[in-house]
Amino acid sequence: MVARSHGVDHRSFAPLPPGRLFWTSAAAKDCFFDRLLSFGDVEGIELEEGLPPVANPSRERIHLGRFDESFQPGKSYLLILMLDVLEHLPKPTSALQHVRRLLAPGGVSLATVPAFQLLWTNHDLIHHHFQRYSAMTLRPLIESAKHSVIAS
Repeated sequence: MVARSHGVDHRSFAPLPPGRLFWTSAAAKDCFFDRLLSFGDVEGIELEEGLPPVANPSRERIHLGRFDESFQPGKSYLLILMLDVLEHLPKPTSALQHVRRLLAPGGVSLATVPAFQLLWTNHDLIHHHFQRYSAMTLRPLIESAKHSVIAS
């Protein structure tokens, strides 16, 4: 789902000002990280210290630590991507509230999640998922964090 903050609808992801694009769990999918650079200056965060590899050319752009209130970059972002992140969090509402605080006025967050709890398998257990989502479970979660859903 795409959610917006502060009442402005940005549906075009044209090149962004430097330091304004943020990707949670960036290192785990670093093959995609370099592609995001065409949209602006990219930063990310990764919980696992072993990621990203030392040889990763984007390593200096990736903060190591938790995506919670302790992460205070001192700047805001026009776009925050949470690609298959929410299902790993015991308190996804807290993370979405933190996203809202980090978004610039008019900023947009984009979240993808695995669909349908009825598809739960050992894959979800192995990857430390807490739950799967449907539009009926994800929309209220996003709205409880004071975001507006603009596409799903």
